Amino acid sequence: MMLFQLFIYRSARIIFSGSGNDFIRRFKKHPDICGKSVVHCFTGDKATLEQYLAMGFYLGIGGVSTFQNARQIKEVIAYAPLDRLVLETDCPYMAPGYFFKSA
Repeated sequence: MMLFQLFIYRSARIIFSGSGNDFIRRFKKHPDICGKSVVHCFTGDKATLEQYLAMGFYLGIGGVSTFQNARQIKEVIAYAPLDRLVLETDCPYMAPGYFFKSA
């Protein structure tokens, strides 16, 4: 079993990315923060994924990636190394797709 310091809330930073280009421009000035931060609820394209990974970010992946119509995000996150993904729940707002079928 692998444990990471990142998952202890007091030491992790959760970052909301908003506009991808503006976010990248701002955080390139602060590389010390990127390697211990999670981009919350990542749903970007492959180019954005590659930039975030190169900057050292972890990527938060939520329940939306389990929806049947989430083809694009599934294809994009397939390129990310597993050790850079953080599974997010934000329940009940980002519940997995199967949750809505059984409710």
